[in-house]
Amino acid sequence: MTTKQYYTNASSRNKPYISKKKNSFIRKLITFFKGIVFLSVLFLLVYVVYFSSLKIYSNIIHSDFFNVSTVEVHIEGDLSKQDILKEMDLDSNENLLLLNLTKLSEKINQNPWVKSVQLKRQLPDKLIVHVTTKSAYAIVKNKDLYFIDQNGAFIKKIAPGEFTNYPIFTGLDEYFNDPIRIKTYVGKMFELYELFINNPSFGKDFISEINLDKNLGFSIFVSGTSQKIIFGFEDFSKRLLRLNTVM
Repeated sequence: MTTKQYYTNASSRNKPYISKKKNSFIRKLITFFKGIVFLSVLFLLVYVVYFSSLKIYSNIIHSDFFNVSTVEVHIEGDLSKQDILKEMDLDSNENLLLLNLTKLSEKINQNPWVKSVQLKRQLPDKLIVHVTTKSAYAIVKNKDLYFIDQNGAFIKKIAPGEFTNYPIFTGLDEYFNDPIRIKTYVGKMFELYELFINNPSFGKDFISEINLDKNLGFSIFVSGTSQKIIFGFEDFSKRLLRLNTVM
């Protein structure tokens, strides 16, 4: 019997495995360095863009090109442009892009006659201001005299010598902390007042004061006299017709 002998070359058997492992390592190394190069380029690009933006921003904010040269003011109401500009208190070299419109709006709203404000930039150098004002409908006495709007809300205290050609409403002192009742009672007073100003026999100059008494209701005081006419709480139109017949 012939015995067959086999010779195994170990180094030859392991060579493909080592080669594959080496190639895999090289590929990973190349991929790693590619990633490093990509991140380096990306970082450099971000750096260039960031500092270029800072340079552009610095040039813009220090340029006279964007300084406010025109303030266009639109007012719905009785305030003047000078009233608004005084509240804004803008410097002549204010940069339009750096203006804090929220704070500027708050400054304008400090004027008690201002109801709402809208501000808008118009590049390169114009600021547009829209202001809506409150309207006074009457004067109320609550220790001092105050302007009120049509809902009975206080606008401001009347300063000495300030224009006061409005009807005076009295007797409301105990209701100022009750928004619903004060609005109702002021509404009634306006209703009574408008009946007089729209009646050719009387007119707005006929009344010097409208008073509320919780027992008697609403009364008017005739201008230039101490005469008081009681209207009660309802049916003002009917009572005014009867007054027409006796006046």
